[in-house]
Amino acid sequence: MKNIVLLIALIFIFSKTAFAEVSIKAEVDKTVLTTDDLLNYKLTVSSQERSMLTPKLAEFSGLSIVSHGHSSNISFTKTGIKTVVVYSFVLSCPKAGEYKIKPASIEVRGKNYFSEEFLVIVKEGQNQPEKLPEEIPFLSEEEPGKESPRITL
Repeated sequence: MKNIVLLIALIFIFSKTAFAEVSIKAEVDKTVLTTDDLLNYKLTVSSQERSMLTPKLAEFSGLSIVSHGHSSNISFTKTGIKTVVVYSFVLSCPKAGEYKIKPASIEVRGKNYFSEEFLVIVKEGQNQPEKLPEEIPFLSEEEPGKESPRITL
C-alpha cells in the first residue's frame, strides 16, 4: 500500500514538470506611426522549465534597431520554478510603407510556440533627414585677403 501511494505521489510530481507551462507573447506600442516616431517592441517568454529558454527572435525587415535589451526574473513558487524573460527593442522606420513583424518562436520538448505577428503602417513624417552637402567649403591658402588659422603647440 505504501508503495502505491509513493508511486502516485511521484507520478503527480513528475507530471507537473512534464507539462510545464510555456508562453510567448509579443507587443508593440502602436501599429500606425510616422518616419519621425520610434516603435517599441516587447517579447515576453514565460516558462516553468528549469533552464532558460532562448527564442528565435522576430524579423524586423525594413526596420532599424535603435536600441535593445533584455531582463529576466526567476521566481520560486509552491508549484515550482517560474522564469520570465523580456526582450525589448526600440525600432525606427526610415521609409514610409507597410512592414510586417513576423512572429518570434520557441521550441520546448518538440512543440513550437509562436508569438503574435504585426502589420506596422508607417507614414511620412514632418522632419526630413538632413542631407550632407555635396562639397564642404574649406579655406584655401590661395584665397587673397583671408588669413588661415594659426595653430601653435
